[in-house]
Amino acid sequence: MKNQFLTLMAISQFLLIVVSCKKTQEKPETTMTAATEQEQVKVLSTTSMSKAINLPAMVNLSRSTKTPIIFVHGFLGFGPNEAFSAFHYWGGFTDIIKDLNNQGYLSYAASVGPISSNWDRAVELYYYIKGGTLDYGKLHSSKFGHKQHVTRTYKGIYPEWDENHPINLVGHSMGGTTIRKLITLLEKGDSQEQGDILSSSLFSGNKKGWIKTAVTISTPHNGTSLTNILGVGNSSFVLDALNSVASLSGGFGSNSLYDFDLDQWGLERNPKTTNFFTYYDNVKRSKLWTTNDSAPYDLSPAFSQERNQVDLDSKDIYYFSVTTRATSPGILTGHEYPGLSTFPVLYPFALSMGSYTSNEPGKPAIDRKWWPNDGIVNVYGENGPSNGVIREYDTNSMLQKGVWNHLGVYNGYDHTAIVGIGTLIDVKPFYRNLAKLITSI
Repeated sequence: MKNQFLTLMAISQFLLIVVSCKKTQEKPETTMTAATEQEQVKVLSTTSMSKAINLPAMVNLSRSTKTPIIFVHGFLGFGPNEAFSAFHYWGGFTDIIKDLNNQGYLSYAASVGPISSNWDRAVELYYYIKGGTLDYGKLHSSKFGHKQHVTRTYKGIYPEWDENHPINLVGHSMGGTTIRKLITLLEKGDSQEQGDILSSSLFSGNKKGWIKTAVTISTPHNGTSLTNILGVGNSSFVLDALNSVASLSGGFGSNSLYDFDLDQWGLERNPKTTNFFTYYDNVKRSKLWTTNDSAPYDLSPAFSQERNQVDLDSKDIYYFSVTTRATSPGILTGHEYPGLSTFPVLYPFALSMGSYTSNEPGKPAIDRKWWPNDGIVNVYGENGPSNGVIREYDTNSMLQKGVWNHLGVYNGYDHTAIVGIGTLIDVKPFYRNLAKLITSI
């Protein structure tokens, strides 16, 4: 059953199946009988994608549209040149990045490793933006047993990037924690990596002012309980998902569909000479699965607790967060139940997360505050890290750097719907409003 769920999840990332999607309108709160027919559920009203995001007090109303907005995808995500360039992580069959550029906002979609750790993804994000040849750091690479340098070189989508040419970053899901890791490396570097005189300038730190705003959408700042439920203490979770992607890719010739971006593990892929399934078999045998240098480990509540102590919020950046919620509470038990508009793939995940508890020694306790969720990530933690300063966004108050300004809970949207995957709802108004906000500062 778990394998079947993961197969559907991987396919849903590409929306090659878009069945059962229903366009919903804003609805009042009501009650319904849960799928289990055991209790009544108080269904929360669906938030409109056209909901206004008012500008903060005393901002520059002449938009700074020359400051780029760079969008960072999450776990199992993909870049602008994948999925045959016909389907988009940001928007599905609608290209959100193109739409924002048409609106006058200089916008880009980044591409980083879909299953890699936040460290590796942050390094890749840096070079994807700035340009150059990847350097994962001598100590980090030695610790986990992968290459420090790879042949993949980036031209850079914004090579002039520095304190005089800052950027705005928007991350969905794990894209948000990748952004936080990049901020840490930019501003503080890494003291251990600095011991290598040939190390990348990224690890030297002292790059304050390079990022103006950081926005996270549906991000598991405190981890997701789904990793506990699926037993992510080994490689089975990712391998099952990769098997799904591999099978799907093989059926479509695969060359332009998906790239695992695992060059650092010696898994460079040449579509012209390498059969996809040979490549995939090599991925399965990789040393990656014997380490903790991967996305599932980074997404666990236990590691997230450690990460929050390292990737501290910058006092030089404006932070914003957006929460998505696809579940509503049961009146008797308080368990959370997914709504009818939840993408079928995510329905069993949302149901399991809606009543899951855990209290293992040495690990964060998973209690009822973790129950509300969007099918992949718990509502708890989407507004910011547990040790961060979090406040509800208030247009009447002056914005403060280093504070998480929570733009609210978007009820009625599962984890992929907010980026336009698995839904027929038009998400363009949301991203236009978001772009208007962050470029006004």
